[in-house]
Amino acid sequence: MADDRSESSSTIEGDVASADLEAASQNWPLAKCLKRIVDLHERRRKKPARRFLASLASRLEEIPKCLSSSRAAVRFVAVSDTHRYQDKVILPAGEVLLFAGDMVGNYGRSHNVEKHFKEFLAWLSVQSKRYSQVFFIAGNHETFLDDRHGDEGSRYDQLRRFLHDTPNCTYLQNEPAQYRGIRLWGSPVTVSRMEKGGKRYYSRAFERTSVQRSALWADVPEGLDLLMTHCPPHGHLCHHDVGDPLLAARLASMLKPPRFHVFGHDHDFPGVESDGRTVFINVAQDECLRVDPHGGGCALLFDIEAR
Repeated sequence: MADDRSESSSTIEGDVASADLEAASQNWPLAKCLKRIVDLHERRRKKPARRFLASLASRLEEIPKCLSSSRAAVRFVAVSDTHRYQDKVILPAGEVLLFAGDMVGNYGRSHNVEKHFKEFLAWLSVQSKRYSQVFFIAGNHETFLDDRHGDEGSRYDQLRRFLHDTPNCTYLQNEPAQYRGIRLWGSPVTVSRMEKGGKRYYSRAFERTSVQRSALWADVPEGLDLLMTHCPPHGHLCHHDVGDPLLAARLASMLKPPRFHVFGHDHDFPGVESDGRTVFINVAQDECLRVDPHGGGCALLFDIEAR
């Protein structure tokens, strides 16, 4: 996805150098990640890569302090949009791993999504031994998990066997879950590009119409600690034509919106922001891995007090 942001690279780069290095010296979970991104930014010569890295560093430096709390809190580690390159992402220590969709690269008939999915489950099995609990959802690339598109088949049976054999891994598809009293709800649903622009893609899984999404988002419970969707809400860490306005409207109308909202889908805006009620976290890894293939990605961390 092209970067059409209007900020000048000189303005962004000027903001990065001093404040980011100072933040990197502090004892916070993302210090090493931020320092790596700043160092990479200084080495890159191509302006698009420098602009992306500078913007990412600025967003990380502004992460709310509430993302890191007491030692008694549950530490969440979150990633998404690895598109079969999950092995390249360095995952820090934590208690719960979140994966917010797009585990395979479904870009056409030449891409072996069956192999991608098998490799992802093998990777997830390894991670299940590092984390006490894993929660994951699908994204628009996982057409084989979406029965409405007719692609659901043997790989769904493969998922069922994996979940049976790996009891601390939970797959969420428009449903709630709990961990140590922390309330979660997860959904793979995204905006229908067929409805919006008349285009049908290979990566069309869980794309739903406005009517279908409106009904679904109405079921998101009040008072969640954590909402995990593949699609971002419109206006938060995404391009204007990528986020879901119906999801954003539902969150805005809630008396007790989620404390944290984790998502991916838009590769250009990994980072964190808050509207004072919800902390929004885009954990997409694709662009991070593209601009720095050997840098380990940029997994994000946050803490929630157990109840």
